[in-house]
Amino acid sequence: MKLRIAGKNDFDRVVEFYKNVIENTENMSECGRWIYGLHPTDDMIRSYIDSSCMYFMENDGRITAAVAVTLSQGEDYHSVKWNTNLDDTDVAVIHLLCVSPLEQKQGIAKRVMQEIISIIRAKHKKAIRLDALFCNTPAHRLYESLGFKKCDVKNWCAKNTGWIDFYLFELVFEQPCYFIVDTYIDANKGRCLYDDYIEKVKPIVESFGGEYLVRTEKITSLSSSRNPQRVIIIRFPSGEMLKSCFQSEEYKAIMNERISSVDARALIAEGEID
Repeated sequence: MKLRIAGKNDFDRVVEFYKNVIENTENMSECGRWIYGLHPTDDMIRSYIDSSCMYFMENDGRITAAVAVTLSQGEDYHSVKWNTNLDDTDVAVIHLLCVSPLEQKQGIAKRVMQEIISIIRAKHKKAIRLDALFCNTPAHRLYESLGFKKCDVKNWCAKNTGWIDFYLFELVFEQPCYFIVDTYIDANKGRCLYDDYIEKVKPIVESFGGEYLVRTEKITSLSSSRNPQRVIIIRFPSGEMLKSCFQSEEYKAIMNERISSVDARALIAEGEID
């Protein structure tokens, strides 16, 4: 299941989805405290759809999750003690994340958030911010598991709750890291073993956010001392993600296939293109 942007023809489906979530989610009155018509409203959802900010996931034609993302923050966030000082347009804000009652507690909310984080990162935003009621502890756990940091508490008035405390969360994007590898293939060690490693490592790298920018054996060397048979360049969202990938149990399980088949020389470069 993949997220897609809701269109105007999806308005009625999205509205009915949110109403169903509110009516049938366990502990809604204690955690989220949404009341349809107060929060969210028809006008709110229509505005998100009209501005291409509403995303949803579906299975067999039925909406299973939805979320709205605005690509700048409003004035209400100006007084928050964020960890970073950013312009409004450097920030994306997440709203109205929810999952169908039938699919709750299956990790779908986390998958939606991971996909949204990737979408926002691709738009070159510097951070994601959001707010959640102080009592919505399941949401707090989700956001913190994804690297969000609680920055502040604000007592705000909402139509569905009255005056109440909100927790403010922020995820700041780290500088990407590039993993660059020169590979010197020794046919005597067994090319087949290395080819098998190549197939196994790719999904592991991608599961940690790694993106292959280059994987090639079409190389022209400009140095007599450097003449690799294969060059690989992988972009990771952060140094921490790169480290987690190559220290993971999944990678350790196949690492010896590379060691036994090739001589590889690697380096890590950090930072965006200026």
